[in-house]
Amino acid sequence: MLVAIEKRSEVQKVQGSFLKRIHEELAQSGQYTVGYQGGSRQLELHHDESLWFGHRLIEEEGKIPRYWNIFGHAANLDLTKSNNIVAQLNFPLKGRTKQVQGIIAKDAQGQVCLLHRGKPGGGGKGLTRDAFLDWTSRELVQVQFRSGEIDDALLICTLDSPSLASDLLSFIDEFDTLKKYLKSGQQDPSEFLTLAQLRKRARLNVNVNKKNKTTTQTIEVRERCENVKAIALKHADGTCQLCDRPAPFKKTNGTPFLEVHHIKWLSKDGPDSEENVIGLCPNCHKRMHILNEQSDVNKLTKRALAFASSH
Repeated sequence: MLVAIEKRSEVQKVQGSFLKRIHEELAQSGQYTVGYQGGSRQLELHHDESLWFGHRLIEEEGKIPRYWNIFGHAANLDLTKSNNIVAQLNFPLKGRTKQVQGIIAKDAQGQVCLLHRGKPGGGGKGLTRDAFLDWTSRELVQVQFRSGEIDDALLICTLDSPSLASDLLSFIDEFDTLKKYLKSGQQDPSEFLTLAQLRKRARLNVNVNKKNKTTTQTIEVRERCENVKAIALKHADGTCQLCDRPAPFKKTNGTPFLEVHHIKWLSKDGPDSEENVIGLCPNCHKRMHILNEQSDVNKLTKRALAFASSH
């Protein structure tokens, strides 16, 4: 179990060592505007090509005294406008407070460890501690305080890590990808997850005691005319009408395999008619149901109408 560093003098010493290390690794610096909830301010930021870092001591009346350590992506740094904070690693000047997410602690070997409680900053729907703990591949470790209380936190790295900036970047990227996933509105998070995160989820899924699940549902499907389907396939003549490539394989009867797509979907009251159907390969058919880009719709509509009027 880790032991929290809580004395102000010791926290100050760690923060000083942290600044020295991070400034060495992020050798470039300049004055930039940083935006945050409720305002913005000019701040000296240190950066390399990937990560930027800024800090200040907060001791204003009414606020929890803390070291404000903020991070963002250097590729987006802009001298002409406000720069967004991706993540924060703030340390209370002394004692224990759950309102400040950063924790400094020592392990059994006396190494100083940098930890985060796991709650992302910046607000946003669904951006909770539980969501991030489910998202990250990191494991929670226990930290004991002088009061005897024990808190769970995520280990980022040790202060003497030879790749401190890289370790921090890896951590803030996890916050960033979660925010992007939640903002995207997608239900499948896999494209936003790292390989380590996917492996963690796979392990958790394997360890769950699964039972067979039986579901019953009623699906309303509009009846389709087999003759209209046959017309679309005859017009296509074995070639996908979107990518213009031959059908990917032939069926057992030797005919090319294509799928019939309704350009204006039947579920949106599109007609089951020759002018609204087209032959597509499975890949392009899936593309139309996921993306349905207007340029593709226009191309298919033009071809379907041309077929209908010329035959």
